[in-house]
Amino acid sequence: MTRPLRIAWLGLKASYEEMLLLAILSLLVWVCWLLIIPGPPATAGLYYVAHRIATERRVNFDLFKEGFRLYFVRSWIISGISLVLLVVLVAGFFFYLAPPLRFPQWMQVLSVVILYMLVAWFAIQLYLFPALIEQDLRIWPLFRNALYLALASPIFTGVLLLALAFIVLLCGVTTILLFLIAPALVAVISSLALQDRLIFFRVKPAPTTAPD
Repeated sequence: MTRPLRIAWLGLKASYEEMLLLAILSLLVWVCWLLIIPGPPATAGLYYVAHRIATERRVNFDLFKEGFRLYFVRSWIISGISLVLLVVLVAGFFFYLAPPLRFPQWMQVLSVVILYMLVAWFAIQLYLFPALIEQDLRIWPLFRNALYLALASPIFTGVLLLALAFIVLLCGVTTILLFLIAPALVAVISSLALQDRLIFFRVKPAPTTAPD
């Protein structure tokens, strides 16, 4: 129970040490998402920097540009699949929560099933981009590994998700912190969480190499 809280605390400390760069990158990610097309690659660039922070290496703005370029296509595919799944699950949840009269009422039970699937979706998001950077996998193995990490340590993942939600809500109270640091905090803490899970499951991290 305390392990994910320690990861969150380490992420806060690591982010504080690189506050200026991460604030710039967080603002840049927001702007890129407003422009839509560069949004996913900018997110990958931020996680590329966060991965270096999580593995205790020096960081600079050039790393963001490198991650943006290296993962441009795959970041879009990942974000597209995640968005489609989210829309389908949310639509399914509300549909089965109050099904039309011609449908049997027992089908409302399916809304509970879909709710669990939504929770799993959020859990997968925690590991997707960190695993993309760390393991440099293709799309299907990437989603498979993220799902495995989420399901193999549900308490760790659940507590960490709650901690991240609390941190983001705190940032949202002041608004400026939501834009200046929240994306970077999520990226750094998620990257640290992946490193922790890899060690926990005794998986040797893949060497950091540029994709073909």
